[in-house]
Amino acid sequence: MTPVRLGVVGLGFIGQTHLRAIAAAKSAGLPVELVAVADARPDLLTGRLAAVGNLDLNGQNDALFDPTVTRTFTHPGDLFALSDLDAVVIATPTDTHEPLAAAALRDGKHVLLEKPVALDVATIRRLAAAEANSGRRLVPAMVMRHWPGWPFLADCIRDHRYGPLHALRLSRLGARPAWSPFYADPARCGGALADLHIHDADFILHALGRPTHALSLGHLDHVTTAYRFSAATTAPIVLAEGAWLPSQGRGFRMRYVAEFASATVEFDLAASPTVRILRDDRVEHPEIPLIDGFTPQMHHFIECVAAWKRGLPGPSAASLRDAVDVTMLLNAERASLSSGSWESVLSGGDSHV
Repeated sequence: MTPVRLGVVGLGFIGQTHLRAIAAAKSAGLPVELVAVADARPDLLTGRLAAVGNLDLNGQNDALFDPTVTRTFTHPGDLFALSDLDAVVIATPTDTHEPLAAAALRDGKHVLLEKPVALDVATIRRLAAAEANSGRRLVPAMVMRHWPGWPFLADCIRDHRYGPLHALRLSRLGARPAWSPFYADPARCGGALADLHIHDADFILHALGRPTHALSLGHLDHVTTAYRFSAATTAPIVLAEGAWLPSQGRGFRMRYVAEFASATVEFDLAASPTVRILRDDRVEHPEIPLIDGFTPQMHHFIECVAAWKRGLPGPSAASLRDAVDVTMLLNAERASLSSGSWESVLSGGDSHV
């Protein structure tokens, strides 16, 4: 099998995380090659990068690529024009996503695009049109669909192995990202609602389907939302909190507590093991890999691109339809923050792309 040839645009914290995921995939034997990288900052093109972010990643000062082998560019258009490139990972600020992703698609590249795809539905629909016209695929980086312990919860919800879900509480708390001024401008980043809380909103859609209404308290940088589903009498209680908190030293916390009829399933990023099941006066620990979600996400993307190169379906775990759905849900939550009332999730427009 010929290798999947990748490029990465944007070498900040998340871009560096994707570089590590590509290296891990290659070490695991997947057919992948890092062909090129691009960033406007020449100092990030040396190959030795020091990531700063809200996740404790191993080897943060290691050499992520060899600039004598991997081609480097300060302009992403030069990278997109490469003829020996199959796909690109775009990890740049949200307001650059549309022009960069559209250009990559026009140049015949598949795209893994960091979240949020955009802050508005209209932009995502324009990208969906560009994707359809290109004959290539654009995959939103909905990483919680791959994060060990979260697919396990989705399976528990769907197959009722512990009976019906009664309640689900999700929490994602950290300090405001200090490694880029981008995060200080809510008009560009959408606040913690769009940058952090989006993960839990997407997971709710992925595992439970679309809520009909949302009720949110707080503000863009600290939101707690309750979700109402159509079967109001039997639907589970679902709450999600996402926040950038003032203390830079508090660390990042990611948790869920899922109460089923015959068991409680808990995830805590700070625990080891991260997942435990409480039932019948005992605690069980399912076999969950102790890795972040970026590595299995990259494995999945590489496998999809390899299939697409052979003309096979290779369905991806997330699509632009999912990006529209989560944006509509966040729009309802944003409206509820202003109104203090339940807001219809459909008020942002239908999800057709």
